[in-house]
Amino acid sequence: MLPMVASADLEKQWPNQLQVSVTERTPVLLWQTSHGTYSVDQHGIVIAPADETTGANALMTVVDGRNQGKTAGGKGTVIHPGVQLNATDISFAVAVFA
Repeated sequence: MLPMVASADLEKQWPNQLQVSVTERTPVLLWQTSHGTYSVDQHGIVIAPADETTGANALMTVVDGRNQGKTAGGKGTVIHPGVQLNATDISFAVAVFA
């Protein structure tokens, strides 16, 4: 999975060409845990660390304290690009910030 890619289409064009169309994910907010801050799209897909996200300073930040101190082996989820967060949480946060 490529976390920054929302979709990709491939189309054959006669006689010997391929056209590739790639749609990037658009960050709607930043999600901060004790493990770092990441950009997230409208579907809850973690895109990239905030410091690698263009325009991150213009995005609102949600501070998630639920998984403080937990690791991948524990009950919490370590956030990293490609992980899907709860879509309901993202929708709620976007609505609050709107």
